Amino acid sequence: MDYARPVRSCGRGTVPWGLILSRRRVRDFIGTDPADLIGRRLPARGIGALLQAHMRLTLDEAPHLSPEQRMVAIAAAVDMALAALAAEAPAS
Repeated sequence: MDYARPVRSCGRGTVPWGLILSRRRVRDFIGTDPADLIGRRLPARGIGALLQAHMRLTLDEAPHLSPEQRMVAIAAAVDMALAALAAEAPAS
């Protein structure tokens, strides 16, 4: 999701969740403009599935984690998200 562009979320019975990463951090990691990812989805298998499962479990377990443990879980999610975005980035 690119917050520089308007976004609308739709869905019934879902709780919105996600990670917000700076464009600079994404660009530095993937080696190209994040706008090149517009219209692409994270893979449903592999790192994309792992990221989704990790984020769901982190949300479920958050009440049972210390603030420090939550930060570790979020940092792991950020690393997985960057790896997933890099896998979808067009070759330079």
